[in-house]
Amino acid sequence: MYKRIIAAFLFFPLTVLSQEKLDVQFVDSLTYQYYRNGEWNKVIELGKKALKQGLDFKYLQQRLGYAYFQKSDYYEAIRYYEHALSFDPLDEGSNLYLYYSGLNIGDKALARHYAGKLSEDLQEQIGEDFIKPVNAIDFEYNYKWDSEVTRSDPNYVRIGLNSQLGYAVNLYQTISTYTQSKSDADQYNDYRSAIRQNEYYVLLSTCLNPKISFDLGYHYLNAKYDTETWDLTLDEMTEHTDTLKYPGHLFFGDVRYNWYRFNFGLSASLFDTDWNKTKQAGLHLGIALPGKYNIYVKNSVYFLKDDYYNWIVSKHSIGMLLFKKFWLEGEQTFGNLTNFADLNGMYLYNSFDSTLSRSGLSLFWYADKRFTLFTNFTLDKKQNYYLLNYYQQKSISGGIIWKL
Repeated sequence: MYKRIIAAFLFFPLTVLSQEKLDVQFVDSLTYQYYRNGEWNKVIELGKKALKQGLDFKYLQQRLGYAYFQKSDYYEAIRYYEHALSFDPLDEGSNLYLYYSGLNIGDKALARHYAGKLSEDLQEQIGEDFIKPVNAIDFEYNYKWDSEVTRSDPNYVRIGLNSQLGYAVNLYQTISTYTQSKSDADQYNDYRSAIRQNEYYVLLSTCLNPKISFDLGYHYLNAKYDTETWDLTLDEMTEHTDTLKYPGHLFFGDVRYNWYRFNFGLSASLFDTDWNKTKQAGLHLGIALPGKYNIYVKNSVYFLKDDYYNWIVSKHSIGMLLFKKFWLEGEQTFGNLTNFADLNGMYLYNSFDSTLSRSGLSLFWYADKRFTLFTNFTLDKKQNYYLLNYYQQKSISGGIIWKL
């Protein structure tokens, strides 16, 4: 008898939900009870049913947002917390969890937008200053090796500095150096060149609102060639050419629009050198899939044109939260990458041998609030510009991001 009474008592809320029209007081009371008990699936089930019946209030949207946040579905959390702000735009709880959700999906601009709406005390607690000249420092080292005996193994070193110029404005600067040597021979001479390319890159980013943001960037490159001519018969140097300098200027811009789980983008760049100009336009579509792994798929297509040719490059990537603090991302790029500007123009593929395709795998470890470690492995298909033969080039990168 007692078992039947207990069963009937436990089944009562489900019966009410399925058979009777809900009211605000009942939904408010029961979702609060589920929220206090950490029963996130029940919060979601009852909350959605209430919304379908036209019941909507701030605390319901907040509890739905928090339930999804606890289930690590941050895009759904953003959706409901944004709806909660329609009832109270200044609510600190909603703005705070929108900030945390932005961080968890890797959208720092979105997070900073909502951090700007918090009280000064709360901003201080979460460590978000309005202006911070030195917000983060990052370092990257890349080593490449290939099967082409006439090419040495390239090295790439980069160090960057991030500055916060306001809650909606961010400035990133980096300097880098690329070194490699090559040898191109005919039946009489061997032309040996040592190449060093020093680079400076700056990107200004701003978030107009939670939906729209844009970037403006500039990338300066200064490649230097020291070439020696060796007589193959005498095996001695016969000529040393004065250092040749090949400066280049890349101008970049993009605009992005976020709509729920979708991200739409347009980008454009111009790479200007003394002997050629390369124009590039890109279309981008990103989709975040439902679920706690935060799987994100992005597809981009680029249209390139220089003084001689027109061609297309496509890039496809997929990333996921492998574990709580590990982000794994794979990518595949197709097409001739000659003078191709990637990652907001920070990487420019202007090496003397063309890259015809690229496959890569990256892993990020968010060790704590201050340190992020990352590594990357890539496999490139390249073509020797002198012999026109194909070869493979592998590379591995490692780096650290230190947030101050």
